[in-house]
Amino acid sequence: MAHRMTWLLVLGLAIAVAPACRQVLGLEEAKVEEAKGAAGGPAAPSAGTGDYCEKQPTAACTQCLNACGGFGKSCSSDHACVDKIDAYSVCLGSSCDKNPDLQESCAFALPPEQKNCAVECLSDCGGTRLISDCEVYCACMEVTCASELPSNCITECGKLEPEVARCRRNHCGTAAISKTDDQIKMHCLHASGTRDICAGTVDLAPKERNICLDKNENFWGCNLSSECCSGKCLDGVCSP
Repeated sequence: MAHRMTWLLVLGLAIAVAPACRQVLGLEEAKVEEAKGAAGGPAAPSAGTGDYCEKQPTAACTQCLNACGGFGKSCSSDHACVDKIDAYSVCLGSSCDKNPDLQESCAFALPPEQKNCAVECLSDCGGTRLISDCEVYCACMEVTCASELPSNCITECGKLEPEVARCRRNHCGTAAISKTDDQIKMHCLHASGTRDICAGTVDLAPKERNICLDKNENFWGCNLSSECCSGKCLDGVCSP
């Protein structure tokens, strides 16, 4: 998620999975459903639930995945890889289920290299995402919004509230798929915090964030109103 948090997502079991998976930065609905189905987990989330794992990976998880290979910049700077990683977090659900069987099943929707590493690092990565929002954000900023790239990006991003980091990641991802120089510049300024649009996300309850299917939450990036859960895009920002 529609847009990507910026970025531009198989297995199926013989069960029916409700067609409603949430994008984080542009997950493709059908692929997210496949990840849920492969996991044998609960039905896909309905609109407004925010049913995806938001817990960031631990240092031990990141270290294990990077040592295994297939993660780090090689994935965080690749749109398709990030979409698959986001699908994994949807598969885990908002509770960030630590069930190793569910985690392993969710991992089957990942590309082969990432799947093998996720399975190898199950004990270190239990109940978390596999790549942090800050890793994806900084990789995006380096490529798309280099003039706005924060110094010591990972460190500075880590100081942000999680909602703000996720929102800025989305604006960078929106810049990456924007078609005009003005759109790219606008979203890069939002992504860097030069125009601090994302600060408004901190005090929002999930319902107020306006989470829906395949579209962007309030305060996330947009170029068209149809890209927003609220149906309102004002000055490059999804508005309540």
